[in-house]
Amino acid sequence: MSTTVIHPQTLRPTFSAFGKLESNRVARLRSDLAAEIDAVYVQEGDWVETGAPLVHLDDREAKLRILEQAAELEQQQTNLKSMQSELALAKETEALFKSRHEVAQSKLRRHQDLIARSLTSTSLLDEVTSLANQASIEYRNQVRVLADLPNHLSASEANAVRAQALLDRAQLNLDKTNITAPFAGSILAVHAAPGDYNSLSTPLIEIAALEGFEVRVQTPDAFTDTFMQVIRNGQTVTATADANAELQLQRLAGQVKPGQTGLDAFFAFAPGAEMPPLGKVFNLKIALTAKEHLVA
Repeated sequence: MSTTVIHPQTLRPTFSAFGKLESNRVARLRSDLAAEIDAVYVQEGDWVETGAPLVHLDDREAKLRILEQAAELEQQQTNLKSMQSELALAKETEALFKSRHEVAQSKLRRHQDLIARSLTSTSLLDEVTSLANQASIEYRNQVRVLADLPNHLSASEANAVRAQALLDRAQLNLDKTNITAPFAGSILAVHAAPGDYNSLSTPLIEIAALEGFEVRVQTPDAFTDTFMQVIRNGQTVTATADANAELQLQRLAGQVKPGQTGLDAFFAFAPGAEMPPLGKVFNLKIALTAKEHLVA
């Protein structure tokens, strides 16, 4: 019978697993402009920075549309200024029309009093009556115009706002002719070629975000509960890749995939690490959090 002396220690349980490099942020860039593809600046496998030009569409029609909308906006703004001036003039002259109307009515009343006392002729009363009626009509027309002008002014303002919106939309469409990288990353696929016509249903470029690169690892079912507890407690699980690159557990998948017994775990590289190509398979050595009173 032989015996061995054991020495309980604080150890980090480890196990090996295979993982595949993926990206959790893949953009399939499209354009809703029906235009000819003018230029393509990238190829599959290129690394690009945020804002880098990827594809340029023919922008001649978009530029013409901007000129049209700019002219329309200028015309509507001119109409608006004219309407504002007309309203200001109508307000200024309202008092004059009212005064003329009141003077004409007062003169009419005096001649009516004179005709009642037979101190003036009927023909003169008729002339004064005609002038009073004309002044009254002109005053009422001025009141009607003054009441209606604010409506025309509101319509002119709405037309100017609409013209500005159409110009902004034309500028937006011009901007859409330049398709740029929404983030730094790797070009996964290029479906565009100069001379081709843009299809609204087909992506032009597929790009994976550098910040979204992570290694997906299928964890054994025995470690699932341990991983979940580690994440809840804010603890750390690290892994070492083939080239001694350090990775850290970020999260677990929300469900077990068909054909698997454990949840997938996602490990991220340390900031600044050189990224291998997507799809690369790693043999990871995963170290769990340290535990006390363990025997190797």
